[in-house]
This record gives sequence, C-alpha cells and structure tokens, in this order.
Amino acid sequence: MNLSGRLAVGMMLPVVTLLLTLGFIHGVTWPGMALAGGAVAVVLMTAELIARSLARTPAQLVRAADALSRGQPVPSGAVGNDEAAQLAATLAELSAQLGSRQHLLEKTVESIRDPVVVADEHAMIVIVNAAARRLYGVEPGFDTLTGVRTFQNYYADGTTEMPIADTPMARALRGEDIDDCELIVKPLRPEPAVYLVVNARPLRDDAGNLRGAVIVLHDVTAQRQAHQALVESEQMAQAIVRTALDAFVQTDQDGIILDWSPQAEALTGWTRSEAVGCRVVELVFPEELRVAHRQRITRFLQEAAGGGIGMRYETASVHRDGHRFHVEVSLNALRRGDGWIINSFVRDVTQRRIAEEQLIQAQKTESLGRLTGGIAHDFNNMLTVITGTVEILADGVKDNPQLAAIAKLISDAADRGAQLTSSLLAFARKQPLQPAETDVNDLIGEVVRLLSQTLGSQTEIRTELNRNAWLAFVDRSQLGAALVNLAITRAMRCLRAAR
Repeated sequence: MNLSGRLAVGMMLPVVTLLLTLGFIHGVTWPGMALAGGAVAVVLMTAELIARSLARTPAQLVRAADALSRGQPVPSGAVGNDEAAQLAATLAELSAQLGSRQHLLEKTVESIRDPVVVADEHAMIVIVNAAARRLYGVEPGFDTLTGVRTFQNYYADGTTEMPIADTPMARALRGEDIDDCELIVKPLRPEPAVYLVVNARPLRDDAGNLRGAVIVLHDVTAQRQAHQALVESEQMAQAIVRTALDAFVQTDQDGIILDWSPQAEALTGWTRSEAVGCRVVELVFPEELRVAHRQRITRFLQEAAGGGIGMRYETASVHRDGHRFHVEVSLNALRRGDGWIINSFVRDVTQRRIAEEQLIQAQKTESLGRLTGGIAHDFNNMLTVITGTVEILADGVKDNPQLAAIAKLISDAADRGAQLTSSLLAFARKQPLQPAETDVNDLIGEVVRLLSQTLGSQTEIRTELNRNAWLAFVDRSQLGAALVNLAITRAMRCLRAAR
C-alpha cells in the first residue's frame, strides 16, 4: 500500500468507529446503515486527496536531506504547504552555512605553514594542505599504508629507516596519541633532508568509533642546522683551548672558576676538579696582590660595559707548591644574562722576564764599558806624558841615589797605571785579550807587592803557593786585575766587620 492509501485508511478508521457507535446507540436500521456507508465513501475520497497532497512534501524533504548529507546545495523548489516550504527553506539555509564553513575550514588548513594530513579509517588521505603536498608529494586519495612513496622516513639518528607501521600516521590509525615524535624525511630525489617534530591524534565519532587520524608536522630543519653549527663551533672552541699553548681560565664576574684547561693544570699545579668552583684570586694570586687584582677586574668590567674589547697585563702568580712565577694575562668578557663571563688566556713569561733583565744588565754593562773605555783612553794619554817625563827625570838624577829611587818609584807607578789602563780597556772590550803562558806564583807575588803599598802596613797579606803549579795560559794583566779586585773586596769586608 502506498503512502496515500495508508493515509486514507488512517483517516477512515476514526470515522467508521464513530458511525458504528452511533448505530449501536440509536439502533441498527437500513437507512442508518445507508447513511453510514455514504459518509464512509465521502471520507475515503477526502482522505485520498489529502494524502496525495502530503505525499509530495515528504519526498522533496527526503531529497533535500540526502543532498545535505552529501554536502550539496539543497534545492529550493515549491512544496505543498507552508510548513513544509518553511522546513525546506531552513534546510537550504543550513546547507549554505555548512558549505561556507567547510570552505573556510579548507582554506584555514591550506594556509597553515606546518604540514597537515588527515586520513580516514581506511588510511586514505582526505585532507592534505599545501605544505604537506610540497613535503610528501601526495594528494587526497593516497593510501598512507600501501601507496608508492617518493620519500623515506628515518628515526632521529638520521640513519635508521622508520617502518611504515611505526610512522605517526599508522600509530594514530591504531588509536595512539603521538606527542613530539622526531623523524627525518629524506626525499628519494636529490633534495636535502627535512627534520620534523610530529604530533598525531586519532579521530573518533560521538560513539567512540575510530574514523581516521590527523597529523601535524613542524619543520625544525633550520633549528637543527643552527644547533649543529653551534655544537661544531663549541667543539672547535674546545679543541682550540685544549691545543693552545696558553692556559685557559674561565670565571664569572665574581671570580668563581667555571673552566680550567689542561695547560692551566700544568701551569699552576691545581687540577680541574680542584679549581672549578673556587675563587681564582685565592688560588693563584699572592696575598699582597689580591686587592689589586679585584680592582683591576672591576675596572675591566666597567670598560667592557662601555664597549671595551679586552685587557692585557703582567702579574706575579703563585704555584701550588708555593714558588712564584710571572704570567701575562689576556682578558675578554662576554655578556650572559645580567652578568659577565670572563675568559682569560694565561702565559708563563718568567723566562722572558729573566731574559729581559739580563738584556738590561748587558746594556748597563755595555754603557759602563763605553764609559770605562773613554776614561782609560784619557788616563792613558796622561800616563804617556808621565812616562816620557820620568825617563828624562831619571837621567837627570842618576847621580843622586835618593832621587833616582824616587824616579824609579814614579816609573813603576806609571807602569802599573799603564797595566790598569790596559785592564780597563780590556773590560770595555776596546783592547783584545793577549793570553800567554803565565807563572801564576810570580803574578801573585807582584799583586802582593802592589797591595802592600796600596793597603798599608795595617793589613797583613799571607800567601800559600804551590811551587809545582803548572803554567796558566791567560792574559796576565786581566788575571792580575781580577786578583786585585778579589783582595780589595775581601779587605773591605774585613774592615766593615771590624767596625
């Protein structure tokens, strides 16, 4: 029975029931029965007309609902009555709103910078935005489990291939929640790898049934490359520190040691484990220099805050065993948060300081030699006059023994002066040495006679000579001068001690 028939029967039943009730109440007669039959016929004809009119309206509503379920526009044709027409119009408006919202959702997903992929419960892609298409080269309808791929997923180590069953999409389709999964996508074509952090969720309906999965991928390639560059830079810096000739010491602005290189261990005697965490000023600076060091660091940080680039200075340092040495320190400061990190390169300059002092002493000696040479030349000129004059004087008084003796003393003194001049010139390197075989005992005797006249009778000179001594190959005048200097030095010490 069609819809119009069912409606007619439904409308007829209450009428028949009413007529039968009236017949039982007033009695059953033939005219009454005829009247009832006519009424039934009229009701049936009226019900058929009404049912046919109403049947057209539900059919149009069914077609509208079917179009709405498929996301298609709802037709807005005329319907049989006002209420049905209003319902159809409402369905059409709802269809338009849903279409607009779906279009907005698609545009939103498409504009997201991170790749987004949505698959249904059969692992078929239903939504894929532009970023995902560029990354994977897939379109809606691609099977994420069995489709032919133009890429390969790898674990975070970059070398181990990730099976399809372990991919975030496959796991989400099994009902897992995936948070911050790291993977690397390497296209099969010659393009660089992409580092990704993936989050995935299963999609369920209101009844809890699994209907698909969604994954969102975040490209962290630039961050990984920057991190790798930073790691390589730090490794290079550490290699430079380890292989540098100078010791490296890193402290905070309060002087607490943060890093201590192997060269610092060798220089100071303190191991890294012993030094880190200690104050550098208390570890390697003499006590009397600690206040000055703190003041220097304070001034250095003030200059660094004003744009200064570094500082270099020399200072004394103390080894773990207590001995002191000199170091050259080069400082530079780096800003870290609200504080400073101070990097120091320290070099042992003790030997250089000794060499510099020796150079200064040599320069002093050279200056003294030039002065001595000048004096010796002037003195030698005066001795030349004395020597020439005493010879004339000796000839004039040779008949007077007493005056001749005096002339002899003058001549001897002039000879000793000439020897002294020769020694001064040799000291000043103005005169070459003249080594020869020399009887040291005889030379000592001459020195004793000279000293006896010079020091006077209050000084006693004793000698202990070995008569079997070998001849020495030396410059006689230089050795004599050395013996005189030693004797005079000893005599002066004895005089100071006696006082």
